[in-house]
Amino acid sequence: MRRNWARRFALAAVVLCAGWGLAADPPAKEGPAGGQVFLPARDGAAGVAARIAAQARYLGALGDRVEAPGKETGAVDADSARAVKWASTYFDRREVDRARRIGNWPGETPSEAQRRDALDRRVRDYFRDSLKGDLTAELNWLLHQLAGMTLPYQYLADPVPAALGQLDAPLEPHEIHHIQLTDGGREKGRLLVFRADTAEVLETPWPRALRKAEFAPLRAEFEQVRDKVLAARTDGRRDPAAEARLMAVCDELCQRFNRAYPREVRIQSSATYGEYLAGKRFLQALAAGVVRVLTTEDQWVFSGEYRFDGQSVLELINHMCRHGLEFAPCAPGGEGTYRVLFAKMRQIYLRLAADDPQRELERL
Repeated sequence: MRRNWARRFALAAVVLCAGWGLAADPPAKEGPAGGQVFLPARDGAAGVAARIAAQARYLGALGDRVEAPGKETGAVDADSARAVKWASTYFDRREVDRARRIGNWPGETPSEAQRRDALDRRVRDYFRDSLKGDLTAELNWLLHQLAGMTLPYQYLADPVPAALGQLDAPLEPHEIHHIQLTDGGREKGRLLVFRADTAEVLETPWPRALRKAEFAPLRAEFEQVRDKVLAARTDGRRDPAAEARLMAVCDELCQRFNRAYPREVRIQSSATYGEYLAGKRFLQALAAGVVRVLTTEDQWVFSGEYRFDGQSVLELINHMCRHGLEFAPCAPGGEGTYRVLFAKMRQIYLRLAADDPQRELERL
C-alpha cells in the first residue's frame, strides 16, 4: 500500500515538474533566419524538462530540414555557377596567354626563346665562361645562327660572295684537321665522328693506355677488319661475317682493357687514372661508332662526300649546312683549335647580328 502511494506521489511530482518546465519556456517563434523555429537556451533545467526541451529542439530542427531543400538547392546552384565561371575564366586566361606568347615568339615556345636568349648572352657577353669548358654546344649554336643569316648566299656559285668576304676568317690546314664533325645521328647516344679534312670514320688514334704491347694483336685485327667492312660499305655491299667480327674485336678490346686496369691499378696515381679515363672514353666512342657504321644507311658516310675542302670559316659553315653536319667534341689536343674557331665564328656572328634590325629589336 505504501509502495503504491509512493509511486503515485513520484508520478505527480514528475507531471508537476514537466508542467512547470513547459510553462517556463516561451512559445516557439520564428527567428530572423527566415522561418526557422527559434527556441531559447535552457540552462539549469530539471532532468525531465531538459529532455523535453531537447526533443522540442530536435523536432524543430527536423521541421527546418524538411523546409530546407528549396533553400539548399538555390545555394548549390549558385555555388555551381561560381565554380563553372571560375573554370571558364581560368581556361580563357590560358588561351589568351598562349595566343599572346605565340604572337610574340612565332614558331618558338617560351622555353626555347629563353634558352636561345641565354645562349645569345653567353656568346655575346659571357664568352669567357664558355672558354672554360667544352665549346661543342656553343659552336653548334653559332653554326645554326650563322646558317640562317647566310642562307641567301649559300646557293650562289661563289662559295663566299663578296658581300660576306670581308667578314670571313681563314682556317689553317692543321686547324681543319683538328675539327671533329658528326652526321648528327644520336640514336641512343651513338655518334659517328670523323675529322673535317678526311671524313674517314672509325679512325683509331689509339690513346696511350691502348698503345701497350698487350693490345697490339687486337689493335691490328680491329684495323684490318674495319678496313674490310668499310670497303664493302663503300661499294654498296654488306659483309656480315666481317661486321660480326668487328663488333667481337671491339668487345674483346673493352674486356682486355678492363682487366688491365682494375681498381687497385687505377688508384695508384693521378697519372694512371687519367690514362685509364682517356682510354675508357676512347673505347666508348669507338664502340658507339662501330654500331653507327653498321646500322646507318647514309652512303655519303663511306663515299667521302663529307670531306671538307675549303679554307675559311664561312666555307666550313656552308659545307656543314649542305650536308646536315654538326660539330662533335674535339679529340685530345684539339682544344686550342676549338677556342680559335669559336672566336672566329663569334666575331662573324656579332658583325652579322649588328646589321640585323630584327635581332636588335628582340634584344630591347
